[in-house]
Amino acid sequence: MLQVAPNLTDPDGSCLTEARVLIQHRDPSNTEAFKRTLRLAVVEPLKLPARSPNLNAFAEWFVRPVKSY
Repeated sequence: MLQVAPNLTDPDGSCLTEARVLIQHRDPSNTEAFKRTLRLAVVEPLKLPARSPNLNAFAEWFVRPVKSY
């Protein structure tokens, strides 16, 4: 994940160049170093609330078509 953060926030055409918030699930791979790298690029990591299955369902509803594209 530490290598993913610079790739996501790269100013030369990454997917988070215009983003200000990154919604994250509660996976342990989202380390403090990952969050710090996002904050340096002015992207605020927002952790989903614990035990929120409906929020995850809405995220999956959006992500599934994006993955299949």
